[in-house]
Amino acid sequence: MNSIKNLGKLVYPYINGLSRVTIGNKQEKFIKDIQLGDLLKTPYGIAKVRGIIRKEIPHGFIELAELNKMLIIPNHPIQIYEEWTKPNDVTKINFVKCDCLYGLILDKHHVITVNGNNVLTFGRGMEEEVFEHTRKDTEELFWKLEGIYDFKTSELP
Repeated sequence: MNSIKNLGKLVYPYINGLSRVTIGNKQEKFIKDIQLGDLLKTPYGIAKVRGIIRKEIPHGFIELAELNKMLIIPNHPIQIYEEWTKPNDVTKINFVKCDCLYGLILDKHHVITVNGNNVLTFGRGMEEEVFEHTRKDTEELFWKLEGIYDFKTSELP
């Protein structure tokens, strides 16, 4: 089984804004329409959005992988049949039109379901099966991201 630790550091917003996530009331919402404080349904329960990273793509084209109509950067961790892998290991990569990529930071769980695919969100100090992290680790991640991307955050509990 591939370990999250073997998949590398997450340093870039990872998903196209037209991909869909399930929110707490079981309705779907485009990633680009997610707001701070939204409750998202994760494979492990409900989590609150604590941060949103938005990165405009120069010239509007980028190489992305497509899985179930989800467009994602090729090396971002996804779960396929309970195994963690990268999209470029399971599908081909295409140069596609994309104006912006997004990344989410959740208060817990750190995995969202996007167009039926489990996708790792930003987070630090995650353990392979539990995906728990400390408040200090999240604050450190927020601090590192501020000023790098169009980044919005809410106060931590």
